[in-house]
Amino acid sequence: MIDIPRFTEKLELDDINEIITKNYSLISKEYTTFLSEWLTNTNKIFRDSEKFYILIYLFNRNLEFYNKNLIEFDYETFERTNQFDIQKINIVEIANNLNIPKETARRKILELENEGVIIRKKKNIIIDKNSLSLFDIMETLNSLANLIFKIYSVCLKENVVTRDILKDEIFSKIKKRFSFVMFHYFEFIIPWTMKWKKFFDNDLELFIIWSVIVLNKVVKIVKVHNEKLSTTSWRSELEQMNTQGINKMSLSDITGIPRPTVSRKIKKLYTRNLVIIDEYKLIHPNTTIYKKELAKMQNNSITSFSKFTVTVCNRLIFN
Repeated sequence: MIDIPRFTEKLELDDINEIITKNYSLISKEYTTFLSEWLTNTNKIFRDSEKFYILIYLFNRNLEFYNKNLIEFDYETFERTNQFDIQKINIVEIANNLNIPKETARRKILELENEGVIIRKKKNIIIDKNSLSLFDIMETLNSLANLIFKIYSVCLKENVVTRDILKDEIFSKIKKRFSFVMFHYFEFIIPWTMKWKKFFDNDLELFIIWSVIVLNKVVKIVKVHNEKLSTTSWRSELEQMNTQGINKMSLSDITGIPRPTVSRKIKKLYTRNLVIIDEYKLIHPNTTIYKKELAKMQNNSITSFSKFTVTVCNRLIFN
């Protein structure tokens, strides 16, 4: 027999958003690492992030259908399923939602077909999962479980929740409700990426490189300064604290972007005053010029992620 969950146990969006905002420094490493790793991994699959986002956009249309009709499958089912039927491809819809020209969307889809990732059989369209080397999904799920556990632990300390839970339990439930979690994750990550992509002149590689530069500083700040800071205080700390920068070779290794391309993108970031290059040619993030704009985007990002966290936690932990 399963007990009906009490309403007092559920999480509210305003509570989670406030918890993350007030305690941002306590989760900043896990949050920034998770998102940065997602960006770099998506670029490595086809060496083309836009192509990958087209693929997950198409797959998420299926997950949307399953979610609306209360159909769920676990990670093991996903792993042993070689092909997924997908709904009709709408070029205009894809182009609009992924901020790419229609002709680019059409060309990328044709490339996916030529590579055997998408197969057309009469009126049916199929994604052949075996034809591409996906990034390590288990690693992504583990990082997500780690981040959710970190946020939930802060909620526990702040007495927003009372039920204790282990990270392994969260990880297990994410795997069990894989289709549900991935649908809501894609509903968060695709718009989130596109908003940042727009800020970086629709250049995903530019955003990926900049995110790794920021992460390099975030990790070092956490190591030397681990007290509780709000998003506002954390941003001030990011501006003021001097840490060792990162070089172009490391950026190329981490992102999978060729070094000559990294050099060109760094020049663009430098021209836009989004990075600083020191006397040793190490690169640092510069968040002062676009201070208000970046703060607004970060706040909106946290609100979006809070919505995702609340949805997932209420389903996984209290259900």
